[in-house]
Amino acid sequence: MYGGFVVEDPSDLKEFGDDLVLLISDISIDFDGSFLPENNGGGFSRLFGREGRVLLVNGKVLPRLKVRKGKQQRWRVINAARSRYVRMSLRDHYLTRIGGDNGLAAYSEVVPRIIITPGERSDFVFTPSNDPGVERIMRWGAVNRGFGTTDFRPPVNMLVIETVDEAPVIPAEIPSQLRSIESVDITNAVEQSLEMTIELGGEDEVSMGFNGIPYWSMSPLEARVGETHVWTLINNSDFNHPFHLHGYFFQVLDQSRVPEWKDTVDVPVGTELKIAIKFEDRPGMWMYHCHILDHAEVGMMGQLLVRDAEGP
Repeated sequence: MYGGFVVEDPSDLKEFGDDLVLLISDISIDFDGSFLPENNGGGFSRLFGREGRVLLVNGKVLPRLKVRKGKQQRWRVINAARSRYVRMSLRDHYLTRIGGDNGLAAYSEVVPRIIITPGERSDFVFTPSNDPGVERIMRWGAVNRGFGTTDFRPPVNMLVIETVDEAPVIPAEIPSQLRSIESVDITNAVEQSLEMTIELGGEDEVSMGFNGIPYWSMSPLEARVGETHVWTLINNSDFNHPFHLHGYFFQVLDQSRVPEWKDTVDVPVGTELKIAIKFEDRPGMWMYHCHILDHAEVGMMGQLLVRDAEGP
């Protein structure tokens, strides 16, 4: 039971007549259609992050999308899978990425593929270039998210794209500048380091956490409304972790990236990255976690207490 909704901005792009929401997920069912047991794969399967056996697009197996050559579509893709990374690509096509978690990015970017982690959203323009009558299949392919996650993983048919027998149209030009995004001022920012950690025990026991502490033993991080924090996310484990923060958007402090506001970011194996968060409002208790939900369940999750600007 899940779905997506689009919050529109009056200043958003208006050039594209076709707007499509794609909710990618998977489900753990056996070949006879029955649900697999909750502990399918044993305790160590949580180490890898369990992926459902059947891939779904908007709740369907291999749905069909009819397109017209040259007529652009704005795809708003949500990865609602428990652990599965999704790669969006189609042979002989390029995608124009225009945004993600928090609407438009600062500028558009033409790319051959887009990888979307669990919990992440991506907003891009798909321009069909096949001739009328041609069918192509967009296939899911294994994304390397750590030790053993691409082994023996054949491609999976995800979406049939049929070019209808109608006259082609001339694609619209996509602006390069999309949105003005001012960098977060990190002068005097509060620094915090969060290392994503994994511990293995006997009898398939797996424990994960931040800085070696699972969420059930962890004290909340604290911030105040009006503060700016810089968090360093460190991943020296054997698996990628898509870091997700509830309640706030952040900027990734990496000049090689297109500037945008995010709430989910992948932290690959053996890397670290910094995020800047401005706590502008919304005091209360919030959560942060790895969005591979098996990893969150075994401890890679924490709480963030945001207090009022003034008061205890």
